[in-house]
Amino acid sequence: MPFEEVLLLTGDVSKHPFDITLQFTDDCGGIMGDSSSSAGSPSRPCARSQADLIHSITKTLSSTDEALLSAPLTQKELEGAIERMRGRSSPGLDGLPAAFYQIDPCIFGECLHIVFADQLRRGSLLRSQRSSAITFAL
Repeated sequence: MPFEEVLLLTGDVSKHPFDITLQFTDDCGGIMGDSSSSAGSPSRPCARSQADLIHSITKTLSSTDEALLSAPLTQKELEGAIERMRGRSSPGLDGLPAAFYQIDPCIFGECLHIVFADQLRRGSLLRSQRSSAITFAL
C-alpha cells in the first residue's frame, strides 16, 4: 500500500510526493543509524540483549544451503533478478524504474556484477546502497 500523506515536522499534513519521500528517508535513516536524521544518533545497542538474541536461535542452515547463500552473486543471477522485478515499481535511488533496466538485463546484469564484485573485494558499499537496504526490509 503506498503512502498517500505524511505528517511534517511542522505539524502540517502533506500529500506532495517529495515531502513523503523526504520524511520516509529521514525516519528510516534514524532507524538505520544515520546521525544526520532528525531522530539524531541512535542509542548504543545492549550487548547483553544482542547475546541473548543470538543464543536463542536454534535453527541452522544445512551445509548445502549455507554454501548456496555464501556463494558470490553471478551475472546470471543478477540478470534474472532484473527480469523478475516489477517493471512499474517505484524508482530506486537513481530515479529509474525497474523497466529501464529491463531494456537489456544482460548489459545491466554485467554492470552490476562488476560493481558488486569490486565492492566485495574492497569490503564497502556506497551510502546509498546501505540505505537502500531499507527498501528490502520494509
